[in-house]
Amino acid sequence: MQDQSLNSVDVPLYLTSALLNKQAGIEHGFFGARGGVSTGLYESLNCGALSLDKPKNVAQNRMRVAACFSLQPQQLISAQQCHSTDVLLIESIEQLQQPFVGDGFVTKLPNVGISALGADCAPVLFYEPENKVIGAAHSGWKGAVDGINEAVIDTMCQAGAVRNNIVAAIGPAMQQAYYEVQEDFKAAILQRATVEVNLQSCFYQRDSKLFFDVPAYIGLRLAAAGVGQFDCLEQDTYSQPQEYFSYRRACAQNQTDYGRQIAVICLTNLTE
Repeated sequence: MQDQSLNSVDVPLYLTSALLNKQAGIEHGFFGARGGVSTGLYESLNCGALSLDKPKNVAQNRMRVAACFSLQPQQLISAQQCHSTDVLLIESIEQLQQPFVGDGFVTKLPNVGISALGADCAPVLFYEPENKVIGAAHSGWKGAVDGINEAVIDTMCQAGAVRNNIVAAIGPAMQQAYYEVQEDFKAAILQRATVEVNLQSCFYQRDSKLFFDVPAYIGLRLAAAGVGQFDCLEQDTYSQPQEYFSYRRACAQNQTDYGRQIAVICLTNLTE
């Protein structure tokens, strides 16, 4: 994990997308579990307000994340995520103070950090550089199948984005090597699909076990939705306990709760 700070004690580590790094006018980061103040199960950069972590620790962690982009804590917003396809279009500063239950954000406002939390689910960050529109999605398997990423793209277009100008980055998630599923899961995925993509390529058989590639599935859906370009960080949340929180790892270890990492994108230095 790359250190994007001068002071790694006080500023968290985060990764960036090579594709999004090429774009002017934005900052972004995919954060992991390191660089915060939480302890125990939440060590250390837990940004999940719905976890059982101490609220003051979560607030401090989020403050550290916001500072990476020169934002105040109130300028970094997150949803109460529920594996839905609900997206909030943020058009005014007043909306930043309103709680939102859903799984996506879109905005054209500068200096507003929109985010997606995760602990195996993939965060997906979007940018349309010509019309300066950004988006963020919390994209687990259910949200991806139901269309959360397409909902973010549609909302970006509603805000003035041109679909084939949109670039996207799929962040750290549980990768195919560890995402074991059952045949009934595969059948449900194939049955619920709403677009014509080669879904069979997202399932792998190994040692008589079936595995699902969520990031690859998301990528197929992004391409089918008409996104211009996208990349994938390919970091595995399950197998790197020092670097990432993982819901499935917590369940396997009979832990009572788990932390959440955060991915953030914001518009900065806008010019005509």
